[in-house]
Amino acid sequence: MKKKSGFLVAFEGIDGSGKSTLSRLVFNELTALSIPTVLTKEPGGTKIGQKIRAIVHEHVLTPQAEFLLFAADRSEHITGVIIPALDDGKIVLSDRMADSSRAYQGYGRGIDLKLIDGVTQWVMQGIKPDLIIYCKIDAATAFNRIVQRKEELTVFEREKTQFFERVIQGFEKIFDSQSAVLVVDATQSPQALCTQVIAELRRRLENVA
Repeated sequence: MKKKSGFLVAFEGIDGSGKSTLSRLVFNELTALSIPTVLTKEPGGTKIGQKIRAIVHEHVLTPQAEFLLFAADRSEHITGVIIPALDDGKIVLSDRMADSSRAYQGYGRGIDLKLIDGVTQWVMQGIKPDLIIYCKIDAATAFNRIVQRKEELTVFEREKTQFFERVIQGFEKIFDSQSAVLVVDATQSPQALCTQVIAELRRRLENVA
């Protein structure tokens, strides 16, 4: 794969979709190819973000407070991680970005999408993913995966099925109007998904080289 400048990839999907595992596999694959790559996440990609991650995952908040904390994390993330890595010409793989706020706090919690988009544009500083990987999966399958982890559930993972159905519908509407999106069937094996993503990256990076 060839490239002249940084390339930003966001991995999106509901909890239990496997996007975190997939982003790590893609990172390992690119690193093995000696391609400068950064793996990061929202929330939690910075030291401040790690503290915000603990708050939003462990405490039930008002929808407004929840969104604003995600926005604060995103601001730190964009300035402290994303922009420097892109300026260095690296591929940046981010486990979640702005579309998660639209899906979770917008469609899931009911916050006005125009408000979310306004704040998001402000904190993103004109940065947009060059490619979005949407890990599509049904709520029941995702929940079964979460249960099988046998780990303490986050606030979001304790939500009812109806919430995740709204979030899924949100993702579907969001990505229906975007062109830089690769929709993958997240019920496939992680390695099969990784192969698809690497192939798509090769195609897109060759086009911008």
